[in-house]
Amino acid sequence: EKAKEGGSPLWFLPPPGLRLKHSKGKCVLDTCHYNDYVEQHIGVGRSPNDANYLGSPNLYNCQPLTFEEMSQEQREQFVSRLVLDGIEEEYDLTAARAQISAE
Repeated sequence: EKAKEGGSPLWFLPPPGLRLKHSKGKCVLDTCHYNDYVEQHIGVGRSPNDANYLGSPNLYNCQPLTFEEMSQEQREQFVSRLVLDGIEEEYDLTAARAQISAE
């Protein structure tokens, strides 16, 4: 809830350049792997070390900008990529879409 109250429409994502991963039964904030950063991996996903976890246990934001720093076009592409990734199964993108429409 604290992250949600912070004001970002994508409050559930880790800060740029970081990912949330599972490690020994805990959720850990970690830097993105080089390849994930080069590919600008965003959304949910798996890593080679996820054998003990079902589904897509990691949350990626392996790109350099906050949503607020992005241009209108970048925001639209970012949200579209999150939708294609299936993130709406767990998180609501209404606020992000509203911010894009307002500009």
